[in-house]
Amino acid sequence: MKFAFTLATLAAVTFVSADVAIDLGTATDFTVVAVGGITNTGASGPIIGNVATTGHNVSGFPADAITGDVEERTPAADQAHSDAEAVWNMLRALEGTQVVSTPDGTIVVTKGMGDASGNGTTNFTGAVFTPGIYNVFSILHVVTNITLNGEGQYIFTSGSHFDLDANASIILANGARARDVFFATGDSTNLLAGARVEGTILSNSAIRLAAGASVHGNIYSQGLMTFTEASVTPVLRPT
Repeated sequence: MKFAFTLATLAAVTFVSADVAIDLGTATDFTVVAVGGITNTGASGPIIGNVATTGHNVSGFPADAITGDVEERTPAADQAHSDAEAVWNMLRALEGTQVVSTPDGTIVVTKGMGDASGNGTTNFTGAVFTPGIYNVFSILHVVTNITLNGEGQYIFTSGSHFDLDANASIILANGARARDVFFATGDSTNLLAGARVEGTILSNSAIRLAAGASVHGNIYSQGLMTFTEASVTPVLRPT
């Protein structure tokens, strides 16, 4: 994958671009789509909307935790996965700002264990972003909170995992909307206890939501999806 190199040098990381046309196709009809099955432990819910898996089953959810239909290994599930995968591939090819570091330490790159190319973890602690496309070569790790500030589209790609620590949040401010936020990950997505994401997650591997984690957006996994007392509320998209 080729990224344009731009060193982010301000605490408020700014990149201006025209919105990217994103068509999720039939995946829009589903709040949750996973390839490897969808499992739950504990009192997860609500999962608002329809759920689909192309392999294995949807299991372990309390009665009425899922408000919509459940598709297991059906043509509709296969098509939703195919449509989400196409968007993942499209987003992964986008070139934007390579997020490296900021002088005040709100974004810190820690070299060490990271992706297959030897990159480390990019720790986000209190960083503020304006609308744009942001490329993280390594693990995109939200330690506390990051703020998306202003109306417009936000696209984040990561070379490896997308992780939120316990009680970390993606915060929307000054007109930013969850329906305009997308995370396309190079590996798994892990939301620890109480973490909250605003936006749609397209994960190249498993998605794990720990106790009290929540997503306001849609989540699509090319692996297994596991819930532990977690919830998902989809965003409304223009028709």
